Amino acid sequence: MKTLYIHIGTPKTATTAIQKFLMNNKKALNDRGYEYPIFPYEYPDASCWRNGHFLIGMAHDCHIENKEDRKELEKVQFAQAMETIRGLFLTYDNIILSDEIIWRSTYTSPYNQLWQQLKEEEKKGIFVVKIIVYLRRQDEYAASWWGQLVKMGTRDVAREPFSLYLENPPQALQLDYFNKLEEIACHIEREHILVRRFDRAGFTGNSIYADFLDTVGITFSDEFIIDAGDVNSGLKGNYIEFKRIINSLTDLEPTSNKVLLEILAKCADASMEKGTPHKLKQQEIIKLMEPYREGNRKIASLYLHEPEGELFDINGEDNSSQGNMQYQADLVRLVGESFIYLLHDNQKLHEEVNHPFRMLLRCIKRSIFDNKEKK
Repeated sequence: MKTLYIHIGTPKTATTAIQKFLMNNKKALNDRGYEYPIFPYEYPDASCWRNGHFLIGMAHDCHIENKEDRKELEKVQFAQAMETIRGLFLTYDNIILSDEIIWRSTYTSPYNQLWQQLKEEEKKGIFVVKIIVYLRRQDEYAASWWGQLVKMGTRDVAREPFSLYLENPPQALQLDYFNKLEEIACHIEREHILVRRFDRAGFTGNSIYADFLDTVGITFSDEFIIDAGDVNSGLKGNYIEFKRIINSLTDLEPTSNKVLLEILAKCADASMEKGTPHKLKQQEIIKLMEPYREGNRKIASLYLHEPEGELFDINGEDNSSQGNMQYQADLVRLVGESFIYLLHDNQKLHEEVNHPFRMLLRCIKRSIFDNKEKK
């Protein structure tokens, strides 16, 4: 039976890297009977490599004011994309879709109906649906998502300390992994929900790319190209906290934020501090993980076939109390890099203003204006 693989995240588990890898290795995939199709639908907040975005519609992305018209467009795009997929199955045995926001969006109506919609498509007998999901330890997932919000700087939560964020994490994170998977299993067979740990030390071939390919039944080889660029990288070390504080500035608009992120990333690469200023103490991790511990064990047993296993290891050395020796140096580095950026930017502007052709143009304009005044 042909297979429609749907990679649903979770967010902050190298999803962008996986999506770009699949898009950049189209030929290698095609040669093995797999396709990663790119659809013509455009969304302001979703890049083309997130080819599964049509599954959840995301009506707020559509430039249509009428709510009913938006719903109708979602249905049309869903039907068109599924028709395209059925056509692709005439050539390929396996189709892969991916969008990490599926994990977050399907916790509420109407997007929680997706699993039933997919089951209805499966009943047509052309393909089976298999869901791929990478799970990251809940405290690390929450911290990484908070860091992403701080990086973007567009929401009120981007100004909150991590400790305050953890007091009431957003429901959309879906930290209760077991209940979420069981909701999906009400429509998609549990055996077709492929759960992977997001643990760099445990990836097949020590690579997220090799691990993902292994999940869909492909062995990684030199034929596959890996882009060395770091996609959607987060801020590191003290620069997460610096950005959080700067987010409170009222004049921080998108253009300024983009420049600031470039400066912060450059500083972070040069910093000796590679940890996080919001690292939890061991007892805090245990407290945060306790509500999910039993569910995580059930995931290990039912989805990973490890009856006595733990989904995540929460034991480790508590180094949260170690002093941040690089804070002062990192702060000085940020001030210095910002000052240098402003000097270069000012010099570039000065050169543009004093360019001979621009000076000539200003003289001509002044002459024309003076002549008009004399008349």
